[in-house]
Amino acid sequence: MDNFKPYNDIYGYGKGDKVISLTAKTLTEHVDQDIDFVGHVGGDDFIILFESKDWQERCQQILHAFETLYPQLYNLRHLQQAGINAVDRHGNETFYPLLSLSIGAVRILDFANIKAEIDLTEYASKAKSMAKRLTGNSLYQLKPANENEVIQKPRIRLVTEQ
Repeated sequence: MDNFKPYNDIYGYGKGDKVISLTAKTLTEHVDQDIDFVGHVGGDDFIILFESKDWQERCQQILHAFETLYPQLYNLRHLQQAGINAVDRHGNETFYPLLSLSIGAVRILDFANIKAEIDLTEYASKAKSMAKRLTGNSLYQLKPANENEVIQKPRIRLVTEQ
């Protein structure tokens, strides 16, 4: 999740906990509970282990569903300005875009040298890092030998209450 700390600073821990709970609910609603696994690593980090063949479509659905949560998470002013002003780690007021999900994907079968959990962790960390470099909700698949690609990066739509 991107921009969670400033969100937590502005809206408080109660709303931050709500974000974590709604994110977990969103993830679990878009996996096949019989063959996929969703785990909460800690803080604002989650892991999904997909066996579903349509995992990319499921990720796209997750990103879209996350955007629909904005009216529950933000006041109208923050929705209209598409973000919040908060103090960064250095004490400077900074504008932060709305919360977003960065999905870093690794297909184990694409990497013959993944032999142990530590190998997978290294690749997953790279995929997450690359996904977080993209602005907004994004899905980045790490591929071997410079085949890396952005699979989907939807535009954030402003959702306002009527």
